[in-house]
Amino acid sequence: ELPTVSHHIGLSIASAISTDAAYVAQMAAWGERWGAHWLSEHLAFVAIADGHGPTAAGLALTAPFDREVLELAVERARYVIERTQAPFLLENSPYYVTFDDSDMHEAEFLNRFCAESGSGLLLDLHNLYCNAVNYGFSGHDFLDELDLDTVIEVHIAGGSELGGMYADSHSGAPPEPVWDLLDDLAGRAPNLRGITFEFHDSYLPQLGFEGVADVMARARRTWETRQ
Repeated sequence: ELPTVSHHIGLSIASAISTDAAYVAQMAAWGERWGAHWLSEHLAFVAIADGHGPTAAGLALTAPFDREVLELAVERARYVIERTQAPFLLENSPYYVTFDDSDMHEAEFLNRFCAESGSGLLLDLHNLYCNAVNYGFSGHDFLDELDLDTVIEVHIAGGSELGGMYADSHSGAPPEPVWDLLDDLAGRAPNLRGITFEFHDSYLPQLGFEGVADVMARARRTWETRQ
């Protein structure tokens, strides 16, 4: 029996609206049904208030790294953990806009979130690479700032240029800098339990089943070096 995890996108953990109790109940139901080792969500908001109650934004929107957002996210994560009785991980997101008046850097935000909520981190290395490319910083320096003890799962993926930005499009095999980040991380994250390769099925004709197998084999080799 293969191990299973339950990954979600609709919690809207950074929204300044009431927690969707029915959505969390569904997270719990799916996690229990599939025997998921943990549940995970994204650091983003996908629901907004339009004057008539919450409505779906249609995409995951960037959250500023503010104290108020941190408090919202921590409270919501604690609720999820209590309601689901399962470990909870938060995934770092790609961002295509920045907020100059944010209270803290992303790594500090993630460190504080994990410490205050009792959650772990799903570190998406391709999202990190997107941000590093688009905003000119070192992904390896970011890893140095992060509490790597909190990293439980890693995502790797490929991307593409879109409108002058590098986008997290899940369009193929991970580029070499993402593999470099994985190599850097693997030996320094003592609680790492899984590496997930994300790709959109519309790109399967270009990647091919052999290409998927090659990515998985390379990820497994990296995993085995850390044993």
